[in-house]
Parts: sequence; C-alpha cells; structure tokens
Amino acid sequence: MNGTVIHIPGTGGYDVPCRIAAAGDEKKAVLITHGFGSAKEGTTAQALLEFLPRHGVAALALDLPGHGESPCGILRLAACLDDIAAAETYLRQRFPKAELTYFSSSFGAYLNLLYLSSRPHTGVRSFLRCPAVDMPEQFLSWITPEQRRQMEREGRFYMNEDDPRPVAIVQGFCDDLAGHDVFRLFRPDGTKLAMLHGDRDETIPLADVQRFAAQFSIPLTVAPGQDHRFQGPGGMELVQSTFLAFLEA
Repeated sequence: MNGTVIHIPGTGGYDVPCRIAAAGDEKKAVLITHGFGSAKEGTTAQALLEFLPRHGVAALALDLPGHGESPCGILRLAACLDDIAAAETYLRQRFPKAELTYFSSSFGAYLNLLYLSSRPHTGVRSFLRCPAVDMPEQFLSWITPEQRRQMEREGRFYMNEDDPRPVAIVQGFCDDLAGHDVFRLFRPDGTKLAMLHGDRDETIPLADVQRFAAQFSIPLTVAPGQDHRFQGPGGMELVQSTFLAFLEA
C-alpha cells in the first residue's frame, strides 16, 4: 500500500485513520476523500498517494465514518464533515505554507460540496471525480425492499455485505441525505472547481453532473469509454494527468 498510516485527532471522540505520502517540504498538499464503500486503501486514493509525491505534492487520504478502519461505525453526514475538517486541520499544521487542494470521488465529492458550502476551509481548489451530485436520489435507488424491511425491524441495515467491512446504514443517515440537496445548498465561494466524469458511468448519471456543472458554471471533462471507477483503458492515468494539470493551472 502507498502512504504511511497515521491517526489524527478528531472531534468525535476518536482518532481519524489516514494515509499520508509526503517528504515534508511540499508547496502543495491534497486532501483525498473516497467514495461510498471505499477507503483510503481504495484504487483511486492509492493511485494518487503513489503519483502525487512524484510531482512534489503531498497527499493525505482519510477513512470516512463507517468505512475502512474508522472507529466510528455510524455513517452520518455531520461526522463525515467533522473528520474531513480534522484532516484539513492536520494538513494545515504540517504544511502551513502549502496550497491546499481537495480531490474527492463520488459520495466523497458530494461531501466536499457540502463541506465547501457549510464549513470553514482553506483549500483553494477542488477536483470532483464522478461526483454524486444527486446523492439523496441515487441512494434511494440503491436500497432494496429487503433492506427497507430490515431497517424497520432492526433500525439499520448493511450495504456492500460481501465487503470486509459492510457499511451500516441507519435511518438518520437517510434523513441526512433527504435534507442535503447540493443543487439547493451549494454556495460557490471562490474555490476553483473542476469535474471529471465518464460517459459510461453506471452509478452516477452523466446528465445529473452536466446539469450541476451548467447551474454553477463548473468546467466538466467527459471521458469517453470510462465507467464510474475509470476502469477502462488508460482510465486511472487520465484521472492522474487531468488532476495534475488542474493543480498546475
């Protein structure tokens, strides 16, 4: 695995597990937020932790609540935003003179849009890969009737049950999503944004992302032949090179 595991102080009564790759004197730093069901060991995070330091950029990826090695087993939006803020605080302290950029994927990109709109932040750029801009609606489409019944019986159900750590879903998380529509809540604040989306994304409809990009005048690059995870030929290399160009622009 790329990057060194560290645990940084959070505000929820637990430490936030992260992976960091840095020499220590970088002038740019990137905070990486993974997608739903992924982790700091996910494919995209690992590719960036390997790639960015070779270009003089520090990179840190965190585990969101309910994911990876996070001690927080309950997935709620406020806890996610708190842990992202803790990761930013750590980066600011370790690299006080570095320019901070956010890189986020899918659900993590949805969180980043909420974060930029509701929390103090110092990042000057944000790159959104396959952003789940309509996460409330998309999440409802992922839930099966049996999972709904399990929620009614037990107060929670688990998604990605075949994964080493299934994601526990409680009613509060569903309520969180229902109250957080980024089409309504996003507030551009001068942060420079860009989006990258595959035209064969089977998880997040390209049309939703195009609508969001048009509403907020955000540059959108559409990648032909790429799915949600950019598993097509040259997909991850395209993610890396497009993001590097964004960093250097």
